[in-house]
Amino acid sequence: MSFLRRLFKRDSSEPKAQVTKSDHVTSSTVTCPYCDKVLDPPPKRTRKCPFCSERIVRRNDWDGKKSHISYLTEEQAQREDEKEVEQRLSSARSEAQKATVRAKKSGDSTDWVDACVAYTSFAAELAHEGRPYWEEKTLSNQADAMRYHIELPNMNTLQISASDCCDACKNFHSKKIPMSEALKGVIIPEGICTALFCNCMLLTSR
Repeated sequence: MSFLRRLFKRDSSEPKAQVTKSDHVTSSTVTCPYCDKVLDPPPKRTRKCPFCSERIVRRNDWDGKKSHISYLTEEQAQREDEKEVEQRLSSARSEAQKATVRAKKSGDSTDWVDACVAYTSFAAELAHEGRPYWEEKTLSNQADAMRYHIELPNMNTLQISASDCCDACKNFHSKKIPMSEALKGVIIPEGICTALFCNCMLLTSR
């Protein structure tokens, strides 16, 4: 019991954590990013300024520790969105490159699976943003082929799975390709696929 009393006494003597609001969620004055008029109360959502009628974009960004609320013009908000996209793509590129380095260093098939997944994810991110992604898709195919090459050293051919892609790619479904070609990563000719993202992949040959 004396131990519990000492414990509770120690806890009660420790300073309590202070609950603070975000840097931007304070009692400080919020002004319109266009006309600089005071907004009282601050907008709780994106809306037009009651003074100049311009559209104020309310952003609530999270930095991993706390939220940051800001009130931006549409042009400023667009620049912030573009910055976020570039940061996301840069992170995906870095993860894919690191995964490939690990796979080359270890020579382990599971690491090549990770590299395949990382480059597929990166390629999909690029496709979502309407950017060219074929080079990254090719690298994901190479990683996948390398995995099969390590796990099945006696297998000389692989086959294409394209049943869930566009009509153009379906013409290549079940087509067998030599392992040497699969290791180059180009399993569907560039420019053939009409889908938003080509999800053709390699399978073991039956």
